[in-house]
Amino acid sequence: KNELGQDMFEGEVEVGVISPYEIYPDNPSVSNIDDLRSIIHAKAYSVDAVKDMYGIDLKGENLDTIDISNISNLGGLGYSATAKALSTKTKENQVMVIEKYECPSTKNPNGKLTIVAGNKLVYMGELPYINTVNLKRGFPFIKQCSISIPNSFWGSSIIERLIPVQRSFNAVKNRKHEFLNRISLGVLTVEDGSVDIENLEEEGLSPGKVLVYRQGSNSPKMLSSETVPASFEREEEMLLEEFVNISGVSDLLTTANIQTGNISGVALQLLIEQDESRLTAPEDEIKRAIKEVGRHILRLYKQFAVLPHTSRLINENGEIEMFYWTNSQINSEDVVFETEHEVSQTLAQKRSMILEILNAGLFNDENGVMSNSTRQKVLEQFGFGTWSNSQDLQTLQTKRADRENYDLLMKSKIIAPSEIDDHNIHINQHTAFLLGNDFEKMGTEEQKISMINHIKEHKNLLNIE
Repeated sequence: KNELGQDMFEGEVEVGVISPYEIYPDNPSVSNIDDLRSIIHAKAYSVDAVKDMYGIDLKGENLDTIDISNISNLGGLGYSATAKALSTKTKENQVMVIEKYECPSTKNPNGKLTIVAGNKLVYMGELPYINTVNLKRGFPFIKQCSISIPNSFWGSSIIERLIPVQRSFNAVKNRKHEFLNRISLGVLTVEDGSVDIENLEEEGLSPGKVLVYRQGSNSPKMLSSETVPASFEREEEMLLEEFVNISGVSDLLTTANIQTGNISGVALQLLIEQDESRLTAPEDEIKRAIKEVGRHILRLYKQFAVLPHTSRLINENGEIEMFYWTNSQINSEDVVFETEHEVSQTLAQKRSMILEILNAGLFNDENGVMSNSTRQKVLEQFGFGTWSNSQDLQTLQTKRADRENYDLLMKSKIIAPSEIDDHNIHINQHTAFLLGNDFEKMGTEEQKISMINHIKEHKNLLNIE
């Protein structure tokens, strides 16, 4: 409870996805969002949402907003297709909220934020968030593009490159279907005045139809049918190949009956890597955005988490721990990916790589034998780490020592060595923990002294034994 006796709750950082049609940069030729002088976020909210956010009552109005909806496009000969398209949609009882963010300057050292809801000024003051690299106030936006374009705020995507190819392919398909229809229906030649043209056009040549023509004239004849020109087939194949090259989908995914009997494993791997290389740019952009989101969240916690917070953490041993923390314990904003994304390395590729390392004997010790702890880690990589029979004493001792390291770092406490401990394993694990990056970033001098004393106790018990 606060000073007024009201209940207080732990707040969390909310991450939202903003449409690019709501963002207005002051310079569209800037690639990095931090290089802008100002940026505007304009979005239509309902009257109730504005009341909840700012506590003011405003009169709503009908506003035209951009909506992404499904539309049906008619193709040649009555063919239709459904596609995504942008359209304007009128929403009722809405209020336009405009937020203008200005970067720090000489006039405004902490920047400036102006919020206007409808025709009413809601807020005018400094930027609220300390979220930049140098712990200064900046824009609370992170840009993510599929493909970045130099000297352009707006990026591009593979879809934009595929649209012209798709249109050309659709045109070829339509012309091909028209030609096939003309071949199947046939073209009838008649002498002028020999038959009833209007009746023939309306009813056609249905099966069993009796065609009457004028006596003395030539009977109607069908023109000889032609075959589909080979140029249609060649153009269709070329467009499909271009589509595959741009989209990054190879024959391994588009063709079910590819002949792999005469292709070596190295060649197949090269084909797979070629597909993955086309996805590298979008994948790197997604990773960069996720890392930047993590940094912003850490900086916001550093700024606002002044009271103790409760968090749940799953440690390396798979155990769930609850611990309290404050902003003073956040002394780093480095965000890294501990695991690779499946786009760059699938589960099958990981297992294949582990098997190759096993065959090369790189997991064996100096005696050419694989230790039990290494065997346990290999089983975990293959997904069999939960087998209780595979946990030998050495593995259990290692996990116990790791739990002690975790308790010291998160709870600042450590239990005394026990007679059932394998002191050599504990000494090695504790020493590696003190020399590791985790303790260097988060550990304190008091925790270091406690761990050194704990290691000395293990050594004393080892000498007594």
